[in-house]
Amino acid sequence: MTEPETFLPASPRASWRARALLLFGLGGTALVAGLVLRSSAGVMLAAPLLLAPASSFLLAPRTATRVVVRGELSEKGDDLEMAMTFEASPPLPGGWIDVEIEPPEGVLPVEGVSRRVVVRPGEPLSATFRMRPFRPLFVRLTTPKVRWRDPLGLSEILLPARGEGLSLERYPPEVRRVPRLAIQRTTPLPGEVRSRRRAIQGDFVSIRDYQPGDPPRQLNWWASARRGKLASNEFHAERSGEMIICVDARPSGLPGGDDAQLLGVSRAAALGLARYLLKEKTRVGLVIFGEFVKITRLGGGRVQRFAIEQALQDARLSDVAAPVERLSVSLQRHFPMGTPVLLLTPMIDDETVASGYFLRRRGYPCMLLCPSPTTLEAERMELKASDADITLRLVRLLRRRRLAEAWESAPVVEWEDFTSLASLVAFLRRPPATMLQGGVG
Repeated sequence: MTEPETFLPASPRASWRARALLLFGLGGTALVAGLVLRSSAGVMLAAPLLLAPASSFLLAPRTATRVVVRGELSEKGDDLEMAMTFEASPPLPGGWIDVEIEPPEGVLPVEGVSRRVVVRPGEPLSATFRMRPFRPLFVRLTTPKVRWRDPLGLSEILLPARGEGLSLERYPPEVRRVPRLAIQRTTPLPGEVRSRRRAIQGDFVSIRDYQPGDPPRQLNWWASARRGKLASNEFHAERSGEMIICVDARPSGLPGGDDAQLLGVSRAAALGLARYLLKEKTRVGLVIFGEFVKITRLGGGRVQRFAIEQALQDARLSDVAAPVERLSVSLQRHFPMGTPVLLLTPMIDDETVASGYFLRRRGYPCMLLCPSPTTLEAERMELKASDADITLRLVRLLRRRRLAEAWESAPVVEWEDFTSLASLVAFLRRPPATMLQGGVG
């Protein structure tokens, strides 16, 4: 849930529901009929019908009530279960609250989008929603709408609500297998000899003279006693693995909002890959390539994971498509040459075909993971089975030709089944996986 401080107007305004207006109509009709017919029965029948909606306003909150929404996300098989709790200040009177959420794109509600929670004094307010994502996603759920209603359901108030942030995320499970592969800059290619950096711990190499700044634990006291001056141990430490994940956020003009859906798939895959690479002690950098290039420098640990998650949350489809060469130029300014690059791009336009060429020319070994728009086209097609099959074959042939052109400069993996990254894992297990192990350590 977003918008941490976006409250509705503080003064609550109750409004009558349709059933209250129906009671007013029935009461007015009974009252008019009783007066015309000079019957006390009509007046007695009209009294409760007219007083009930008016009395419901007396139960409504008199002061500004604000609701804080908190939620926890858990996986239940193929579904995502969201458990929400609501804290009202000041407490709400009797009745119930109706909670309505707005499911994001790519998610199918399993049990509806609204819940009714009975308000009882001293008891917590909670509601559970289940959603089934049918493609990878990484989105933030908007703040739900919370309405208070009296016990008879005659009047309601839209309560100002704010939430902490509940992210809906689902990425292919194969990302857990990708970091276990040898995507390490310390693994040399055939014929290469990698240098190792000096450090205060690692494999012992030799003894050298003390230098200002050496920590006490690096001092070799036995050698210092023999030499008559301070001496320090020398160690060699391997460099950790490094990876740059680039997400193409440029528009390509696909119909039906397919650009945004493909970007959402790329963001989810980038999130899963970054998390598990960081878990394997790999230094990860993130690049969002839209009209401009947004850089998250190489790093590791929790701080880097949080920075990558925030950058992916804020990634949106840009309005203008920048030249492809701008990406390679920007990488050269912020990342050392030789760092492997994984570019997630749908490969729609012909200009993107040359992205691998520009990256390698600047000294960055790269690989392209391409979410296929043909998957979205197949979902949207409403033709006959035979016609749809022929159309998809033609579309795939044209796309394979474009991917074949991109293969001349960098390896390309077509990603058609968004629920699985088996194609990427299978490719990385082949000998061409060494293409990601470039650069001099």
